[in-house]
Amino acid sequence: MKRLITVLFLLSAIFVNAQPAIVTGKVFDKKTKETLPGASVFILGTSWGASTDLDGQFKITNVHKGIYDIVISYVGYQPDTIKKFQISTNTPSLELYLNESSLNLNEVSILAQRVVHTEASVIQDIKKSEQVVNGVSNE
Repeated sequence: MKRLITVLFLLSAIFVNAQPAIVTGKVFDKKTKETLPGASVFILGTSWGASTDLDGQFKITNVHKGIYDIVISYVGYQPDTIKKFQISTNTPSLELYLNESSLNLNEVSILAQRVVHTEASVIQDIKKSEQVVNGVSNE
């Protein structure tokens, strides 16, 4: 009977230790303090990660307890890494802030040309004309 109780006690300790943790938090713009919807938050070297919702909140579930590096990234912002972050079953909710990244780009030119003499262009010309006419294309 003592052995059974001891075995059950040891098994329960193993299962309690094996419970996955949850990492939650919110991502903000450091300057304006506005939330950043769609930011990526992931744990480096694992497949665990999440994107923030419309309120800038994220939730990463089924994370094993341990020490990890957490990476936060968002388009137009400098990525940030929290080094050696301790994850446990009672990990507090995180408030993460990102700095804007600005780049000066050179001039961009967009050139377009309308393709004529196709069936589609002839149909468009017929639709726009004031008189009813038949058209023939090269296709």
